Amino acid sequence: MKADLYDFDKTVYDGDSGMDFWKYCLKRKPSIIIYLPYQILCAVKYYLKIGDQNRNKEALFCYFPKINAEEYARDFWRKNRHKIFSFFLPENRENPAVICSASPEFFLKIICDELKVDTLIGTVVDPQTGKLLSENCRREEKVRRIKKTLPKYEFVNVFSDSIKNDMPILTLGENAFHTVKGDPVKVDLK
Repeated sequence: MKADLYDFDKTVYDGDSGMDFWKYCLKRKPSIIIYLPYQILCAVKYYLKIGDQNRNKEALFCYFPKINAEEYARDFWRKNRHKIFSFFLPENRENPAVICSASPEFFLKIICDELKVDTLIGTVVDPQTGKLLSENCRREEKVRRIKKTLPKYEFVNVFSDSIKNDMPILTLGENAFHTVKGDPVKVDLK
C-alpha cells in the first residue's frame, strides 16, 4: 500500500505539542510545578545522552498521576486544533497518512482520529502513571516500529521538521520534505 509518512511536532503541528500540553496542564493544575526541577534535570540528561534515555523521557510525564491526562488531552485538542498546518488537513492530502512520532500515542490519537490519519505510531505511555510501555519512538526506533507495524507499505512522501533527527525515516520515501512553519520543501538526500 502507498501512503505518506509524517513526523508530528513542528511538522504537521505548529510547535512542540508535548510542551504545549505541559503548559496547558500547568494552567489547569498549578501544583504540578513542583515537578519542574526534576523534569529539567532529566531533560538535560536526555539531551546530553546521560543515563537511560527512556527513563529520562519518562520523567517528563511524572505529573500524569496528578491529572486526568486523557481528559486533559481531549480538551487540549479542542483548544489547539487550529495549530495543525493546513497542508495536513484531510482535504489537502492525496495519499493515506501515517504519523510516526516520539509523542505519546494516547495523546496524539485524539487529533489523529479527527484528522483521519490512517495509522498512528508513537511512544506508548500509560496515561495514569506516565510510564513508558514501549521504547521512545525516535530515530532508528521509528523505522523499526514502521517496518513492524506496516511491513507492506511504500511511502511516497515523507515529511519532517528535522533532517538530522529524522534521516532514518526520510530515506523510506520516494520524496523527502523538510517542513518549516507549515511549508514543506522538497529536499534531495543524496
